[in-house]
Amino acid sequence: MAGRPPKKYSQGTRLVSMLRLLAHRWLGASIQEMSENLGVSTRTIDRDLRALAEVVPLRRCAVKG
Repeated sequence: MAGRPPKKYSQGTRLVSMLRLLAHRWLGASIQEMSENLGVSTRTIDRDLRALAEVVPLRRCAVKG
């Protein structure tokens, strides 16, 4: 996260932003892409995805690369 200004988003705001991002992308987005887009760590995105999956059906895929 070095080199990028920190963004202050509440978890609720991030979850809505993540839903919007995923809704507009046929193949979804990687945790890394969402992390860079929202200015938080990949660990935070992983936690947020777990919370989101409790209320919205999500499919997670492992991708090499």
